[in-house]
Amino acid sequence: MPQVLFSLVMLILILTLAYYTTKWIGKRCSIQNGSKIIQVLDKVVVGQDKMLMIIRVQNQTMLVGMTSHSVQKLCDIENIDELLIQSKASETDFSSILSTALRDGLGAKLMRKKKKEDDAQ
Repeated sequence: MPQVLFSLVMLILILTLAYYTTKWIGKRCSIQNGSKIIQVLDKVVVGQDKMLMIIRVQNQTMLVGMTSHSVQKLCDIENIDELLIQSKASETDFSSILSTALRDGLGAKLMRKKKKEDDAQ
């Protein structure tokens, strides 16, 4: 029993350290690097060593394409604030997605199964 408890505590400790180490590395290797003039508003990986980024430099917003060999301005973006508001409005949190999935999917199946068992008795 003490060995199982020790193993469980060590597993939790290792997972916690891995989580915080990953967060720390992510912050250190961020593309933004804490610049006050240049802000990365959004980025998406479109392929190996290929990325699209929406960046704001002072009051100008642009779409930039990046590869391992080049960076290229693709276009200027007007009305970025409206896009950001629409993006925030369309996001949902994990708990609402989970509750919807449980209610409509797995939860409904479990309820039907329980009802069948109750009817059989």
